[in-house]
Amino acid sequence: MLTFLPLFLLMGMLACSSSTSTKQEGDTTLTEADTAHAEAQDTLVQGAEMTTADWETADSIVMNCGGALNLAKPVNVIAANISRDSLQYDVEPFSDCSGIFHRFLDSLSLRCPDFAYPDKKYRDSRALGKWYHEQGHFVRVNMDNVLDMSHLIKPGAVMFYGPRNGKIDTLGIEALFAPGGINHLGVIVAVAKNDQGVVTGYSLFHGRRPGKLASTTNYHKRSYRNRPEYPPYGNGSEQWVGVAPVIANEKMKE
Repeated sequence: MLTFLPLFLLMGMLACSSSTSTKQEGDTTLTEADTAHAEAQDTLVQGAEMTTADWETADSIVMNCGGALNLAKPVNVIAANISRDSLQYDVEPFSDCSGIFHRFLDSLSLRCPDFAYPDKKYRDSRALGKWYHEQGHFVRVNMDNVLDMSHLIKPGAVMFYGPRNGKIDTLGIEALFAPGGINHLGVIVAVAKNDQGVVTGYSLFHGRRPGKLASTTNYHKRSYRNRPEYPPYGNGSEQWVGVAPVIANEKMKE
């Protein structure tokens, strides 16, 4: 028992758990066609620079990195590179879910250096959610509006989740950043939509629970035929509670 106690305490302190759900039918697994589509978009988009509000209407988040850069391919490339490192949860430094997210940001900052990124002192998922809130880019999601918020699910968005089987709609936004609030986070790398353009599922890159490698998972659905108790667009039984663009669309430093 004493052997496992430090790991248990560390998991609680870092607030980065992951679900034990299994894959469902209709998974949004990335295909060669998805990759080719992403590669085709990894170019500087011609036209006016985008503003913060534009991330709500574009297919993917587009950043002003010496020109308007569609993040569809960069997020896939970064996720693939980190996945190839085969990082076991919390074995290597910065290999829990918030640590993997910081590794992701480090790679993104090489491509887009002129933005504000959360300092390493924001070391758990709650603190990272608070950082995005302080930047003015965190959007609260609850079970009353979750289906109406699916237009914010797109490559380059950061998804935040509550505790497993947690019911936290009564929490105010500040309470999400305290113990009992946000419990996990990850970055969207791909989405699936129906003929009406509604997001039916997405692929999430994240650090996972102990014993699992940091990787992209595809079981995040609008609805689950075999698991109707799972919340829409969640991480297994973890409810989707917030979303933000991975980096603010305005430059934050000269």
